[in-house]
Amino acid sequence: MLTIDKITARRMMIAAQALDTLHPATHPTDIAAMIAQMAVLQIDTISVVNRSPYLVLWSRVGNYPTSWLDQLLAEGAIFEAWVHEASFMPASWWGPQRRLLQVNDRKNLMRWANGILNEQHEIANHIRHALATRGEVRSSDFRRAGEKRGTWWDWSVEKKILEALFAIGETMIARREGFQRVYSLVSTLRPHWSDEDAPTIDVVRDLQICQTVRALGVAHERWIGDYFRMNGSYNTEVKSKRPFIASLVERGELIPVQIDGIDGPAYIHPELLDWCESPPLCTHTTLLSPFDPLVWDRKRALELFDFAYVIECYTSAAKRRYGYFTLPILYHDQLIGRVDCKAHRAQRRFEVVSIHFEPWVAPDPVMHRAVLGAIRDCAVWHATPEVVVTCVADEHHRASFLDVVALGV
Repeated sequence: MLTIDKITARRMMIAAQALDTLHPATHPTDIAAMIAQMAVLQIDTISVVNRSPYLVLWSRVGNYPTSWLDQLLAEGAIFEAWVHEASFMPASWWGPQRRLLQVNDRKNLMRWANGILNEQHEIANHIRHALATRGEVRSSDFRRAGEKRGTWWDWSVEKKILEALFAIGETMIARREGFQRVYSLVSTLRPHWSDEDAPTIDVVRDLQICQTVRALGVAHERWIGDYFRMNGSYNTEVKSKRPFIASLVERGELIPVQIDGIDGPAYIHPELLDWCESPPLCTHTTLLSPFDPLVWDRKRALELFDFAYVIECYTSAAKRRYGYFTLPILYHDQLIGRVDCKAHRAQRRFEVVSIHFEPWVAPDPVMHRAVLGAIRDCAVWHATPEVVVTCVADEHHRASFLDVVALGV
Protein backbone atom coordinates (compact mmCIF):
# COMPACT_ATOMS: atom_id res chain seq x y z
CA MET A 1 0.00 0.00 0.00
CA LEU A 2 1.19 3.51 -0.88
CA THR A 3 2.39 5.50 2.16
CA ILE A 4 2.42 9.29 2.39
CA ASP A 5 3.71 11.49 5.18
CA LYS A 6 1.63 14.00 7.12
CA ILE A 7 3.04 16.99 5.26
CA THR A 8 1.95 15.49 1.93
CA ALA A 9 -1.47 14.64 3.37
CA ARG A 10 -1.89 18.20 4.67
CA ARG A 11 -0.95 19.69 1.33
CA MET A 12 -3.31 17.40 -0.51
CA MET A 13 -6.16 18.37 1.78
CA ILE A 14 -5.41 22.09 1.56
CA ALA A 15 -5.22 21.99 -2.24
CA ALA A 16 -8.33 19.84 -2.59
CA GLN A 17 -10.12 22.47 -0.51
CA ALA A 18 -8.83 25.23 -2.85
CA LEU A 19 -6.79 26.79 -0.04
CA ASP A 20 -3.37 26.25 -1.63
CA THR A 21 -3.41 29.67 -3.28
CA LEU A 22 -5.88 32.46 -3.95
CA HIS A 23 -8.49 31.59 -6.59
CA PRO A 24 -10.02 34.99 -7.48
CA ALA A 25 -13.70 35.07 -8.42
CA THR A 26 -14.81 37.36 -11.22
CA HIS A 27 -18.37 36.08 -11.66
CA PRO A 28 -21.02 34.30 -9.57
CA THR A 29 -20.29 31.12 -11.54
CA ASP A 30 -16.85 31.07 -9.90
CA ILE A 31 -18.56 30.95 -6.52
CA ALA A 32 -20.85 28.16 -7.75
CA ALA A 33 -17.81 26.20 -8.94
CA MET A 34 -16.12 26.63 -5.56
CA ILE A 35 -19.21 25.32 -3.76
CA ALA A 36 -19.33 22.39 -6.17
CA GLN A 37 -15.71 21.59 -5.33
CA MET A 38 -16.48 21.58 -1.60
CA ALA A 39 -19.97 20.04 -2.07
CA VAL A 40 -20.99 21.38 1.34
CA LEU A 41 -20.92 24.99 2.53
CA GLN A 42 -22.03 25.13 6.14
CA ILE A 43 -24.33 27.95 7.27
CA ASP A 44 -23.99 29.79 10.58
CA THR A 45 -25.60 33.04 11.65
CA ILE A 46 -22.95 34.54 13.95
CA SER A 47 -22.02 37.91 12.46
CA VAL A 48 -19.22 39.38 14.57
CA VAL A 49 -17.42 39.15 11.23
CA ASN A 50 -19.17 38.17 7.98
CA ARG A 51 -21.28 35.07 8.44
CA SER A 52 -19.52 31.77 7.97
CA PRO A 53 -20.62 30.76 4.44
CA TYR A 54 -19.45 34.09 3.05
CA LEU A 55 -16.18 33.86 5.01
CA VAL A 56 -15.45 30.30 3.87
CA LEU A 57 -15.65 31.49 0.27
CA TRP A 58 -13.56 34.61 0.96
CA SER A 59 -10.75 32.41 2.33
CA ARG A 60 -10.53 30.82 -1.11
CA VAL A 61 -11.39 33.58 -3.59
CA GLY A 62 -10.57 36.80 -1.76
CA ASN A 63 -12.62 39.97 -2.14
CA TYR A 64 -15.97 39.24 -3.79
CA PRO A 65 -19.55 40.58 -3.46
CA THR A 66 -21.42 38.54 -0.86
CA SER A 67 -24.59 39.16 -2.88
CA TRP A 68 -23.33 36.55 -5.34
CA LEU A 69 -24.07 33.75 -2.88
CA ASP A 70 -27.60 35.06 -2.34
CA GLN A 71 -28.03 35.33 -6.11
CA LEU A 72 -27.01 31.71 -6.65
CA LEU A 73 -29.59 30.57 -4.10
CA ALA A 74 -32.38 32.64 -5.68
CA GLU A 75 -31.48 31.29 -9.14
CA GLY A 76 -31.48 27.68 -7.99
CA ALA A 77 -27.79 27.08 -8.75
CA ILE A 78 -27.43 26.06 -5.10
CA PHE A 79 -29.96 24.99 -2.49
CA GLU A 80 -30.17 24.65 1.26
CA ALA A 81 -30.24 21.30 3.02
CA TRP A 82 -29.52 19.63 6.32
CA VAL A 83 -26.35 17.77 5.42
CA HIS A 84 -23.21 18.37 7.52
CA GLU A 85 -25.32 20.90 9.39
CA ALA A 86 -27.56 23.48 7.73
CA SER A 87 -25.66 24.01 4.49
CA PHE A 88 -25.66 25.22 0.91
CA MET A 89 -25.13 22.54 -1.72
CA PRO A 90 -24.71 22.59 -5.52
CA ALA A 91 -27.85 21.86 -7.53
CA SER A 92 -26.37 18.51 -8.63
CA TRP A 93 -26.92 17.19 -5.10
CA TRP A 94 -30.69 17.81 -5.12
CA GLY A 95 -31.61 14.24 -6.08
CA PRO A 96 -29.28 12.51 -3.58
CA GLN A 97 -30.51 14.78 -0.79
CA ARG A 98 -34.11 13.94 -1.58
CA ARG A 99 -33.30 10.24 -1.25
CA LEU A 100 -31.73 10.88 2.15
CA LEU A 101 -34.97 12.53 3.23
CA GLN A 102 -36.96 9.50 2.05
CA VAL A 103 -34.84 7.09 4.10
CA ASN A 104 -35.05 9.27 7.22
CA ASP A 105 -31.26 9.73 7.31
CA ARG A 106 -31.38 12.43 10.01
CA LYS A 107 -33.56 10.58 12.49
CA ASN A 108 -33.32 13.05 15.37
CA LEU A 109 -34.17 16.04 13.18
CA MET A 110 -37.07 14.20 11.54
CA ARG A 111 -38.38 13.10 14.93
CA TRP A 112 -38.36 16.73 16.13
CA ALA A 113 -39.98 17.98 12.92
CA ASN A 114 -42.75 15.40 12.88
CA GLY A 115 -43.39 16.01 16.56
CA ILE A 116 -43.91 19.73 15.95
CA LEU A 117 -46.17 19.13 12.96
CA ASN A 118 -48.30 16.59 14.81
CA GLU A 119 -48.56 18.74 17.92
CA GLN A 120 -49.43 21.91 15.98
CA HIS A 121 -51.30 20.35 13.07
CA GLU A 122 -53.95 23.08 12.81
CA ILE A 123 -51.37 25.89 12.60
CA ALA A 124 -49.26 23.73 10.29
CA ASN A 125 -52.19 23.33 7.90
CA HIS A 126 -52.80 27.09 8.05
CA ILE A 127 -49.17 27.67 7.05
CA ARG A 128 -49.39 25.08 4.28
CA HIS A 129 -52.42 26.96 2.94
CA ALA A 130 -50.51 30.25 3.10
CA LEU A 131 -47.61 28.68 1.20
CA ALA A 132 -49.94 27.29 -1.45
CA THR A 133 -51.79 30.56 -1.97
CA ARG A 134 -48.96 33.08 -1.59
CA GLY A 135 -46.17 31.06 -3.18
CA GLU A 136 -43.67 32.00 -0.48
CA VAL A 137 -43.68 33.12 3.15
CA ARG A 138 -41.32 34.35 5.86
CA SER A 139 -41.63 33.60 9.54
CA SER A 140 -42.19 37.34 10.10
CA ASP A 141 -45.38 37.10 8.00
CA PHE A 142 -47.00 35.44 11.01
CA ARG A 143 -45.81 37.88 13.66
CA ARG A 144 -48.45 38.64 16.24
CA ALA A 145 -48.97 42.14 17.62
CA GLY A 146 -46.88 42.64 20.74
CA GLU A 147 -45.21 39.24 20.38
CA LYS A 148 -41.79 38.92 21.95
CA ARG A 149 -39.13 38.16 19.38
CA GLY A 150 -36.39 35.88 20.60
CA THR A 151 -33.27 34.34 19.11
CA TRP A 152 -32.91 30.93 17.50
CA TRP A 153 -33.68 29.10 20.75
CA ASP A 154 -36.88 31.11 21.25
CA TRP A 155 -38.58 30.61 17.89
CA SER A 156 -42.27 31.34 17.42
CA VAL A 157 -44.57 28.38 16.78
CA GLU A 158 -44.84 29.44 13.13
CA LYS A 159 -41.08 29.56 12.72
CA LYS A 160 -40.77 26.08 14.22
CA ILE A 161 -43.40 24.80 11.81
CA LEU A 162 -41.67 26.38 8.82
CA GLU A 163 -38.40 24.80 9.89
CA ALA A 164 -40.11 21.47 10.44
CA LEU A 165 -41.64 21.57 6.95
CA PHE A 166 -38.18 22.35 5.58
CA ALA A 167 -36.61 19.51 7.58
CA ILE A 168 -39.01 16.89 6.21
CA GLY A 169 -38.58 18.19 2.66
CA GLU A 170 -42.05 19.62 2.10
CA THR A 171 -40.63 23.13 1.65
CA MET A 172 -37.37 24.58 0.42
CA ILE A 173 -35.62 27.92 0.79
CA ALA A 174 -36.49 30.11 -2.19
CA ARG A 175 -34.01 32.81 -1.27
CA ARG A 176 -32.79 34.86 1.66
CA GLU A 177 -33.60 38.47 2.53
CA GLY A 178 -31.11 39.98 4.95
CA PHE A 179 -30.04 36.40 5.61
CA GLN A 180 -33.61 35.55 6.70
CA ARG A 181 -35.10 32.50 5.03
CA VAL A 182 -37.95 32.80 2.54
CA TYR A 183 -39.83 29.49 2.33
CA SER A 184 -41.69 27.97 -0.59
CA LEU A 185 -43.24 24.58 -1.30
CA VAL A 186 -41.02 22.20 -3.24
CA SER A 187 -43.99 21.55 -5.52
CA THR A 188 -44.09 25.28 -6.31
CA LEU A 189 -40.41 25.77 -7.10
CA ARG A 190 -39.77 22.34 -8.62
CA PRO A 191 -43.13 21.34 -10.11
CA HIS A 192 -41.63 18.70 -12.41
CA TRP A 193 -39.57 16.98 -9.72
CA SER A 194 -40.57 13.53 -8.49
CA ASP A 195 -38.83 11.85 -5.58
CA GLU A 196 -39.06 8.63 -7.57
CA ASP A 197 -36.30 10.12 -9.75
CA ALA A 198 -33.85 10.25 -6.85
CA PRO A 199 -30.93 7.78 -6.99
CA THR A 200 -30.98 4.73 -4.74
CA ILE A 201 -29.54 5.01 -1.24
CA ASP A 202 -26.59 2.77 -2.21
CA VAL A 203 -25.72 5.15 -5.05
CA VAL A 204 -26.03 8.08 -2.66
CA ARG A 205 -23.68 6.47 -0.13
CA ASP A 206 -21.13 5.90 -2.90
CA LEU A 207 -21.46 9.55 -3.91
CA GLN A 208 -21.05 10.75 -0.34
CA ILE A 209 -17.92 8.70 0.24
CA CYS A 210 -16.31 9.55 -3.13
CA GLN A 211 -17.08 13.25 -2.78
CA THR A 212 -15.75 13.30 0.78
CA VAL A 213 -12.45 11.75 -0.28
CA ARG A 214 -12.21 14.07 -3.31
CA ALA A 215 -13.08 17.17 -1.28
CA LEU A 216 -10.59 16.33 1.47
CA GLY A 217 -7.80 15.22 -0.86
CA VAL A 218 -7.05 12.32 1.45
CA ALA A 219 -9.42 10.85 4.02
CA HIS A 220 -8.77 8.40 6.80
CA GLU A 221 -11.70 6.01 7.23
CA ARG A 222 -12.53 7.73 10.53
CA TRP A 223 -12.92 11.09 8.74
CA ILE A 224 -15.31 9.93 6.05
CA GLY A 225 -18.56 9.88 8.02
CA ASP A 226 -18.45 13.49 9.20
CA TYR A 227 -18.28 15.42 5.94
CA PHE A 228 -21.89 14.67 4.99
CA ARG A 229 -22.86 13.63 8.52
CA MET A 230 -23.77 10.20 7.23
CA ASN A 231 -26.62 8.82 9.35
CA GLY A 232 -27.32 12.31 10.62
CA SER A 233 -24.75 12.99 13.33
CA TYR A 234 -21.04 13.30 13.96
CA ASN A 235 -19.34 9.96 14.43
CA THR A 236 -16.09 8.21 13.63
CA GLU A 237 -17.82 4.83 13.18
CA VAL A 238 -16.44 3.02 10.14
CA LYS A 239 -17.97 -0.48 10.17
CA SER A 240 -21.12 0.47 8.22
CA LYS A 241 -19.08 2.30 5.59
CA ARG A 242 -16.49 -0.40 4.91
CA PRO A 243 -18.62 -2.41 2.44
CA PHE A 244 -19.17 0.72 0.33
CA ILE A 245 -15.48 1.64 0.57
CA ALA A 246 -14.39 -1.89 -0.40
CA SER A 247 -16.67 -1.81 -3.44
CA LEU A 248 -15.34 1.60 -4.49
CA VAL A 249 -11.75 0.38 -4.12
CA GLU A 250 -12.53 -2.73 -6.16
CA ARG A 251 -14.00 -0.57 -8.93
CA GLY A 252 -10.96 1.72 -8.88
CA GLU A 253 -12.91 4.73 -7.66
CA LEU A 254 -10.85 5.01 -4.46
CA ILE A 255 -7.19 4.20 -3.83
CA PRO A 256 -6.07 3.03 -0.36
CA VAL A 257 -3.07 4.77 1.21
CA GLN A 258 -1.40 4.90 4.59
CA ILE A 259 -0.69 8.23 6.29
CA ASP A 260 2.57 7.90 8.17
CA GLY A 261 1.93 8.29 11.92
CA ILE A 262 -1.85 7.73 11.69
CA ASP A 263 -2.94 4.14 12.22
CA GLY A 264 -5.57 2.65 9.95
CA PRO A 265 -6.42 2.94 6.25
CA ALA A 266 -6.94 6.17 4.36
CA TYR A 267 -8.10 6.80 0.82
CA ILE A 268 -7.48 9.16 -2.08
CA HIS A 269 -9.41 9.85 -5.26
CA PRO A 270 -7.74 8.55 -8.45
CA GLU A 271 -7.71 12.08 -9.89
CA LEU A 272 -5.29 13.10 -7.13
CA LEU A 273 -2.88 10.16 -7.31
CA ASP A 274 -0.06 12.27 -8.79
CA TRP A 275 -0.14 14.48 -5.68
CA CYS A 276 1.24 11.60 -3.62
CA GLU A 277 4.52 11.81 -5.53
CA SER A 278 4.46 15.55 -6.17
CA PRO A 279 2.51 17.30 -3.39
CA PRO A 280 0.82 20.60 -4.25
CA LEU A 281 2.72 23.77 -3.42
CA CYS A 282 0.77 25.65 -0.76
CA THR A 283 1.56 29.37 -0.64
CA HIS A 284 -1.68 30.86 0.69
CA THR A 285 -2.08 32.68 4.00
CA THR A 286 -5.63 33.30 5.12
CA LEU A 287 -8.12 33.29 7.97
CA LEU A 288 -10.62 30.44 8.22
CA SER A 289 -14.14 30.31 9.52
CA PRO A 290 -14.62 28.01 12.53
CA PHE A 291 -17.00 26.13 10.22
CA ASP A 292 -14.59 25.79 7.31
CA PRO A 293 -14.41 22.19 6.02
CA LEU A 294 -10.67 22.19 6.70
CA VAL A 295 -11.24 22.52 10.47
CA TRP A 296 -14.88 21.69 11.24
CA ASP A 297 -13.88 18.15 12.24
CA ARG A 298 -11.88 19.08 15.35
CA LYS A 299 -10.49 15.55 15.77
CA ARG A 300 -9.24 15.55 12.18
CA ALA A 301 -7.63 18.97 12.65
CA LEU A 302 -5.81 17.68 15.71
CA GLU A 303 -4.78 14.40 14.10
CA LEU A 304 -3.46 15.82 10.83
CA PHE A 305 -2.53 19.42 11.66
CA ASP A 306 -1.75 19.06 15.38
CA PHE A 307 -4.20 21.92 15.86
CA ALA A 308 -6.41 21.74 18.94
CA TYR A 309 -9.32 24.00 18.12
CA VAL A 310 -12.48 24.79 20.05
CA ILE A 311 -14.97 27.54 19.22
CA GLU A 312 -15.63 29.44 22.42
CA CYS A 313 -18.64 31.62 21.59
CA TYR A 314 -20.81 29.15 23.48
CA THR A 315 -18.46 29.27 26.50
CA SER A 316 -18.90 31.85 29.25
CA ALA A 317 -16.53 34.81 28.87
CA ALA A 318 -14.69 33.98 32.09
CA LYS A 319 -13.81 30.51 30.83
CA ARG A 320 -12.66 31.48 27.33
CA ARG A 321 -9.00 30.88 26.60
CA TYR A 322 -8.68 32.46 23.15
CA GLY A 323 -11.77 34.56 22.46
CA TYR A 324 -15.40 34.67 21.38
CA PHE A 325 -15.10 33.73 17.69
CA THR A 326 -11.50 32.89 16.86
CA LEU A 327 -10.54 32.31 13.24
CA PRO A 328 -7.84 29.69 12.57
CA ILE A 329 -4.82 31.05 10.70
CA LEU A 330 -3.66 29.03 7.70
CA TYR A 331 -0.04 29.76 6.74
CA HIS A 332 0.99 27.75 3.68
CA ASP A 333 0.58 24.13 4.84
CA GLN A 334 0.17 24.68 8.58
CA LEU A 335 -2.42 25.99 11.02
CA ILE A 336 -0.26 28.33 13.06
CA GLY A 337 -2.68 30.09 15.39
CA ARG A 338 -6.00 31.84 15.77
CA VAL A 339 -7.22 35.41 15.75
CA ASP A 340 -10.28 36.82 17.51
CA CYS A 341 -11.67 39.56 15.28
CA LYS A 342 -14.59 41.95 15.37
CA ALA A 343 -15.78 44.12 12.50
CA HIS A 344 -17.01 47.49 13.82
CA ARG A 345 -18.95 48.29 10.69
CA ALA A 346 -20.31 51.70 11.66
CA GLN A 347 -16.80 52.91 12.55
CA ARG A 348 -15.21 51.15 9.55
CA ARG A 349 -12.76 49.57 11.97
CA PHE A 350 -11.58 45.95 12.05
CA GLU A 351 -10.37 45.00 15.51
CA VAL A 352 -7.95 42.20 16.26
CA VAL A 353 -9.19 41.60 19.78
CA SER A 354 -6.41 39.06 20.30
CA ILE A 355 -4.08 36.89 18.28
CA HIS A 356 -2.53 33.67 19.53
CA PHE A 357 0.18 31.68 17.79
CA GLU A 358 0.73 27.98 18.41
CA PRO A 359 3.51 27.25 20.98
CA TRP A 360 5.75 25.64 18.36
CA VAL A 361 5.59 28.64 15.98
CA ALA A 362 8.77 30.71 16.09
CA PRO A 363 8.60 34.49 15.59
CA ASP A 364 9.25 35.31 11.95
CA PRO A 365 8.73 38.75 10.36
CA VAL A 366 7.97 37.16 6.97
CA MET A 367 5.24 35.03 8.51
CA HIS A 368 3.96 37.97 10.54
CA ARG A 369 3.69 40.12 7.40
CA ALA A 370 1.74 37.39 5.64
CA VAL A 371 -0.67 37.02 8.56
CA LEU A 372 -1.17 40.76 8.87
CA GLY A 373 -1.71 40.95 5.12
CA ALA A 374 -4.49 38.36 5.39
CA ILE A 375 -6.07 40.31 8.26
CA ARG A 376 -5.97 43.53 6.27
CA ASP A 377 -7.42 41.87 3.18
CA CYS A 378 -10.23 40.54 5.33
CA ALA A 379 -10.79 43.99 6.79
CA VAL A 380 -11.03 45.59 3.34
CA TRP A 381 -13.55 42.96 2.27
CA HIS A 382 -15.64 43.85 5.33
CA ALA A 383 -15.50 47.56 4.37
CA THR A 384 -13.73 48.17 7.71
CA PRO A 385 -10.29 49.11 6.39
CA GLU A 386 -8.82 50.47 9.64
CA VAL A 387 -7.09 47.56 11.38
CA VAL A 388 -6.52 47.91 15.12
CA VAL A 389 -4.52 45.25 16.96
CA THR A 390 -5.60 45.23 20.59
CA CYS A 391 -3.66 42.24 21.91
CA VAL A 392 -0.86 39.94 20.76
CA ALA A 393 -1.14 37.26 23.42
CA ASP A 394 2.23 35.57 22.90
CA GLU A 395 5.06 37.50 24.49
CA HIS A 396 7.75 36.16 22.18
CA HIS A 397 5.72 37.22 19.11
CA ARG A 398 4.48 40.55 20.42
CA ALA A 399 7.30 42.92 19.56
CA SER A 400 7.92 41.48 16.09
CA PHE A 401 4.23 41.40 15.15
CA LEU A 402 3.57 44.92 16.42
CA ASP A 403 6.63 46.16 14.51
CA VAL A 404 5.09 44.76 11.34
CA VAL A 405 1.79 46.44 12.23
CA ALA A 406 3.56 49.76 12.73
CA LEU A 407 5.46 49.49 9.45
CA GLY A 408 2.53 48.20 7.41
CA VAL A 409 2.55 45.28 4.99
